[in-house]
Amino acid sequence: MREVFVKFSSEFDPPILWMYLDRAGLVRTGIDCLLEPIDKALIVSWTSRNDGHKAEPNEISADWVRVKKNRLLAHHGPARAQFMTNLDLSSEGIEQLVKGQLDAYESDVGQILPEQDWEAYPANVQLVMLSMLWVTGGANQFIAGWRPDSGVNAEGTRWARFLTAMRESAWTTAAEHCFLDDSRNARIQPRNWAHRKLLKAAATTETPEKVTGWP
Repeated sequence: MREVFVKFSSEFDPPILWMYLDRAGLVRTGIDCLLEPIDKALIVSWTSRNDGHKAEPNEISADWVRVKKNRLLAHHGPARAQFMTNLDLSSEGIEQLVKGQLDAYESDVGQILPEQDWEAYPANVQLVMLSMLWVTGGANQFIAGWRPDSGVNAEGTRWARFLTAMRESAWTTAAEHCFLDDSRNARIQPRNWAHRKLLKAAATTETPEKVTGWP
């Protein structure tokens, strides 16, 4: 499943190969990967945009500090930051960042679905859970970022139904209640539909160890 994650996530968040500031003024790169503190930037692979050589720590630090100090970049999107940087993330660097983040999010699954056998879940379901955590930013934000049902006093019921379906391995039911709140983040909307498609496919697949039904 992990081999598919970069390709899947890149469909919704095309990789940005240089460092940039998000709206909160935090340094990011790749598939919306956080590079705070600076140590996170220093442990992954970067290459010079000029001649392709592997970047040294002092070059990585220089790009990071230059981007971090230019607060205006937080208001202009990633494209503007390219002119302020000299390095690009290598394919190896993207994989390093993604692997590290997925390790953390797999631990977060235990907070959301305690006492569940994560390894026994179909690959489709694992991909959906990690994608949800990726776009919301972890277990706490995931729980807070759920889309409520419409109607009076209906807050939280969609979340409860989703959790129940996940505990019961009722993937078709989970698909009906899997939508995260996309009202303040339009890029979540296409992921929501992809998650639904993957969960429906999980209910009928004959190869649960492989991601099926996507694209």
